[in-house]
Amino acid sequence: MGSVGSTEGWDDLAATFRSEGIPVPPIPEALKTSLQSRGDWFWSTRDIGRFDLYDPVLIEREATRPVPDYVAIARVGHGVNSYFLTYQTVFGPVALFAQTGWAGAYMDRARQASEVAAQLGAIAKVLGLADAWPQLRRVGRRLLVVESADKGIDICTWLELDGRSQPGLNSLRRTDLRATALARAASRLDPSDLEGRAASSNLVDVAVELDWEEIGPVGLLDTSLVFPADLPKQPGLYRFRFVGPDGEHVYIGEASDLRRRGGHYRLGNEGGATNKRLHDAMLKHLGAGRHIEMAIALGGILTVDGDVQALDVRRKASRLLAEGAAVHAVPRDQLLNLPGIGER
Repeated sequence: MGSVGSTEGWDDLAATFRSEGIPVPPIPEALKTSLQSRGDWFWSTRDIGRFDLYDPVLIEREATRPVPDYVAIARVGHGVNSYFLTYQTVFGPVALFAQTGWAGAYMDRARQASEVAAQLGAIAKVLGLADAWPQLRRVGRRLLVVESADKGIDICTWLELDGRSQPGLNSLRRTDLRATALARAASRLDPSDLEGRAASSNLVDVAVELDWEEIGPVGLLDTSLVFPADLPKQPGLYRFRFVGPDGEHVYIGEASDLRRRGGHYRLGNEGGATNKRLHDAMLKHLGAGRHIEMAIALGGILTVDGDVQALDVRRKASRLLAEGAAVHAVPRDQLLNLPGIGER
């Protein structure tokens, strides 16, 4: 097992990888004497379960918390072919989960060895940049990097160290299997790139992609509106599509509590003039036998100067930014956010 303060764990790790003809994983110097062997193909500097390294659930949870630096490496999997080599670490400004297939019964060993070597090399570059750029430890953010081509997971985003879970990470999970998170992380940690962004702070390139989910129609009961029962008590954006023979009109809004906002529209007697105007428009539209479909967005992707991150709809500023982007994406003559349009 090895003892803390010695290099036995590191020596065992190095011997195991060299015996397989693959590069030794990079271990930060400050962590080498804490590395211990926890079992066959399993090393870590802290108590952690082998299957905590099967999926990035733990690292995603820890990314926003003040977790002490650690590293864990394991071959983990099940069955005969679903086996992966996982490298997981929190190191200064980086929380990293990198995984590639290894030693499955039907895997092409030469190809997998090449992919393991490439991924370990990319990890070494990211950790080297993190270690060489100590100012990043003081910015109150951490770069979450998750790369697993086999599982189609590819995340690279800055998160606030606020101890809160981060919504919307599923939005960042790529399915194209290109797995470029480590390469993007190296770019984001490069000092010249960071300094260049600071120097060009007068120009910000922003893109928003929302995860709209259709939740059902808005109904009418006497003079009250009936909203879908599963309208969540959560912050997010909402969209009403007024569908009729004269085409389609759209209203888009944001709320800190979607269920409560639905209550404001239900009777039309709470909130400001916009709530009353939209309530009356819904009554008129549904009363004429037409339909209104509702969708909500509880997350999405926000790209700022090429930095892809989860859209945090808990923040008012994020919701307003996303609302503005969504409104601008709708043709002006179809937008109910503007008084007088579609109210005939």
